[in-house]
Amino acid sequence: AGSSSTVGTTFSSPSALHSPASQVVSIQRWDASGTLISALPITISMCLVGVSGTVDFYRYNDNSNTPNSVTQEGGTVTQRSSDGCWDITLIKTSSVAAFSVRATSPSPSPSPSPSPSPSP
Repeated sequence: AGSSSTVGTTFSSPSALHSPASQVVSIQRWDASGTLISALPITISMCLVGVSGTVDFYRYNDNSNTPNSVTQEGGTVTQRSSDGCWDITLIKTSSVAAFSVRATSPSPSPSPSPSPSPSP
């Protein structure tokens, strides 16, 4: 699967300033009776080789392509020294992806200026 899709679901990027920095990691877990657990927090580690600058982490609910900021919804993200790894606590078990953040919005190509008409 590509970096923005998993098991038939394509995940939306949070904004034009974000570009994928990781594959989507989907986590599923069950209790002893076989019931899917999704409403409990989970902590994972994610290592991103060669990624620098600002990185944001987003969680996706099951069967949804809408990004939810891990930190804005009450989870935590802690970068571990300089090894390129983060410890991420999600408020729910689901899918998570990392995105690099560009400092500025991509600019459209400049339009050519019209040349003045020669005078007769």
